Amino acid sequence: MDEVRILIVDDEPDILEFVGYNLINEGFKVEKTNNGKDAIALNNSFKPDLIILDVMMPELDGIETCYQIKKDVSINDPKILFLTARSEDYSEISGLAINKNLCTEIYKLAPFGSENSLPIFIIKNLII
Repeated sequence: MDEVRILIVDDEPDILEFVGYNLINEGFKVEKTNNGKDAIALNNSFKPDLIILDVMMPELDGIETCYQIKKDVSINDPKILFLTARSEDYSEISGLAINKNLCTEIYKLAPFGSENSLPIFIIKNLII
């Protein structure tokens, strides 16, 4: 299997660092950005197999970023994993994104420090 590429998109530096560190330790090639506009550009150049995408971001939120990426899958058609810490976001994504086939999975991020705070098992299942 080729090296798996993962793009992490979150406006919180701590989350970018935490998620990136754990994925690199699992052997994935990782790129990170803190906004949706750069995520769209990185989808075209880095061509990730999976994008881990925050829902609430300034300027271009996660749902709109996902929509823009999925609008033209001829360039790259990555799987999308939404991360959110808020129950309201989870409900909104469930209604909007899955019904429009925009994302593959939604994961409600557990508090940092808990052993389930990063869904490595979900990530591995999505890319295999």
